[in-house]
Amino acid sequence: MIDSGSAPKYLLYAIGEVALVVFGILIAFQINNWNDWRKDRIEEIEILTDLKESIELNIDFIQFSIQIDERGMVSNRILLDVIEKKKPWLDSLAVHIERALFVRPPILSFSSYKSLENKGIELIRSKELKKSIVHLYESQYNILLSVLTRITTIELKPTIDQFKMNFFVRKQDSLERTVMVPNDPISILANQKFENILQNTQLIRNTVFRNLEKQSLKESQRVLQLVKDELEKSE
Repeated sequence: MIDSGSAPKYLLYAIGEVALVVFGILIAFQINNWNDWRKDRIEEIEILTDLKESIELNIDFIQFSIQIDERGMVSNRILLDVIEKKKPWLDSLAVHIERALFVRPPILSFSSYKSLENKGIELIRSKELKKSIVHLYESQYNILLSVLTRITTIELKPTIDQFKMNFFVRKQDSLERTVMVPNDPISILANQKFENILQNTQLIRNTVFRNLEKQSLKESQRVLQLVKDELEKSE
């Protein structure tokens, strides 16, 4: 081949063949990477969409809990004012007793976050968003649930439930609302334990409940906006 002068042509042809194979492998590898990237982006959009709906649901839950607590605090103040000023019993106070003595921990949804954990938090590209989501669910929501659940189920509810059982009956008022009617309306307003329960419930609602719920609501709204912004970038 050297004598005939065909060696350089053959070498050039061989190099071309090798380059073509290498180029083909690189293209296939790039396509595979692009497919993986595209698949991850689809999963990221799906999980962010689920998280958006989950956080919106949690915002509704928290806002509802805030409304219940604010309504309870109004009823607490009305009842304590009646007790302090020794006002007479009125049937309209029954609905305030129901509201003042109603306590329960908030309800929150964690399903979308659990799904994200299973798929891998690294699916979310934005470091700020990733950090904010983890903080919201692992810190803010967990603190809200653990503290309020402990207070309601251990510190408040047992005492309140026992007191209701001993001194009240549950009835429907003229507006078909469920109310707590005392067995002895006159003596209940002079009952020191009843006053102590009202004061304790009012204090906890006005400090612990209100602060934790409003902090969680504010953080939920902030993270929700970050999720929406990230989804808009993907459109």
